[in-house]
Amino acid sequence: MNQKLKEVFRGKVVNKAHTINTGVDEFPRYVLEYLIDNYCSEETFHEDMEKVVRRLKETFVYGAEAEKIRHYIRENRSHSVIASLEARLVETEDKYWGTISAINESFVNIPENIVRQYPMLLSGGMWGTIDLTYDENEIHNKKIRPFKITAFTPFQVSVINLDEYIERRREFSTDEWLDVLVNSCGLDPHGMTRRQKLLYLCRCIPLVETNVNMVELAPRETGKTYLYRNISYYAHVLSGGKATPAQLFINLNSGKIGEVGVRDAVVFDEIANTDFTDPRSFVSIMQGYMQDAKFSRGK
Repeated sequence: MNQKLKEVFRGKVVNKAHTINTGVDEFPRYVLEYLIDNYCSEETFHEDMEKVVRRLKETFVYGAEAEKIRHYIRENRSHSVIASLEARLVETEDKYWGTISAINESFVNIPENIVRQYPMLLSGGMWGTIDLTYDENEIHNKKIRPFKITAFTPFQVSVINLDEYIERRREFSTDEWLDVLVNSCGLDPHGMTRRQKLLYLCRCIPLVETNVNMVELAPRETGKTYLYRNISYYAHVLSGGKATPAQLFINLNSGKIGEVGVRDAVVFDEIANTDFTDPRSFVSIMQGYMQDAKFSRGK
């Protein structure tokens, strides 16, 4: 089966076992899979993977090191980081700004050509290597905006040709394709009944169908949120903490659309431990959204 998959989807198959025990658990699995597919060959896998992991550890920004990295960029005038990058258009300035949460910076100068080349930056953002420079002479609206992006190399496929996948799907029987899908979710289909496979795949429904609301009840450590954390940037997991209407729906001050508007799926992990600010307003908005997939907030 694996050999058939490699032949039919040549160049698009990744051995998920290679992403285990890499020492870089901070990264979503889909990011590691992209790197393995593009930078590691089967013949020299271990050597190539060591280079990838070393590169990740050298340039990944840990939350506690944000200010340290900002200082490093200022002192050295340039640096490369691996992080998630988002872009937005501020129409009052007729300018695009980048947001790099890893370094606590939401006003990063980003060239228009990068935004045009990777439009996904405008709808949720992308992971990748970001080359940054520091120039205190960059002034906009009388404010110094010194951080500037000079290059961006994404770790995600920016354009997918679904017709190609649909055509090659015909090479597989329904049962074979079920195994492919379950395997792609990071699970081993061998030993599962057909019903079990279908139940596991139900977790993917919110990622491909609009306005689907699900509740999954199961003991801890059974993989309920693993899929959503690791299969796609467009699934967002909230694990406890505070959840606000501004964060999830729309920020009335900035007009920025929240996670529900830019993600394919929003998952509440251990919802009993989530602190909803303004619960009555939140529940009202959520009820309307779950009913007809629309939301609004009054000022």
